[in-house]
Amino acid sequence: MSKDTIELPKDGEQLSLAQINLLRKRAEARQPTREGLDKAIAELPGSQTDPDYVVNGMRSFFGDLFTEDDEARIREVVKSGDAKPSDGLKVDEIKAALAEKGIGIPEGVTLKADLAALLDNADA
Repeated sequence: MSKDTIELPKDGEQLSLAQINLLRKRAEARQPTREGLDKAIAELPGSQTDPDYVVNGMRSFFGDLFTEDDEARIREVVKSGDAKPSDGLKVDEIKAALAEKGIGIPEGVTLKADLAALLDNADA
C-alpha cells in the first residue's frame, strides 16, 4: 500500500491522525483557487466547442471566484463547433475576408447571405 492510500477503518475503528491529515490534504488540493481558474482558462479551448457548457461548468466549480471577465475570456476562445467564418461579420468585413482569400465576388451578388455563403464555403 502506498503512502497516499487510505485504508478505511473497520467498524468501530477510527481514522489515524495520518489518515485524517492525508484526507485534509486531498480536500485542500481540490478547493478552487483563482490560480486554478486562470490556468483552466489558459488551457482552453482544447477540444471544447460549446462555450455555454464551459462557462456553466466553470461557474459551478469555481463559484464566487468566477467573474464576468472570466466568462468573456472563455467566450473569446471557445467557439461553437458549427461556427462559420462569416458569423458576426458585416457585409464590408465579409467582402474584405473574401478579397483576403482571393475569392472574387460574382457580378450581381450583393446580399449578405450570398456573400456569407461564398466565404463559408471557401474552405469546403
